[in-house]
Amino acid sequence: MKIDKLLTVLWLIIFNLAPTIVQAQLPLLKKKDEIKQAKQLLTDILAADARILKDPAPTIGLLELADSSVNFAVRPWVKQADYWDVFFSLQETVKEKFDEAGINIPFPQQDIHIHQS
Repeated sequence: MKIDKLLTVLWLIIFNLAPTIVQAQLPLLKKKDEIKQAKQLLTDILAADARILKDPAPTIGLLELADSSVNFAVRPWVKQADYWDVFFSLQETVKEKFDEAGINIPFPQQDIHIHQS
């Protein structure tokens, strides 16, 4: 077998066996909500899903202080075959758990002020 074909085969094997990361950037909070509470809920959600790998550990971090929200990056590692199932269920679970905890997920809005001259 030629070296380029061998490298391609090895790369495909490694790619298919290696865990992959689910990346979700979630605009989770209105600024009045508690960051620590939200981060703890996200941690609990990831810990409860057996498809999310313990090693490497998931990353949960404050991504951005946006105009009307506090945005988190949630990045758990999963087996490649579980990627989409975890991606979709994570979105749903976060919404449900945040609703139960009274944490609001903001939606873009714009105030328009009309002045009469």
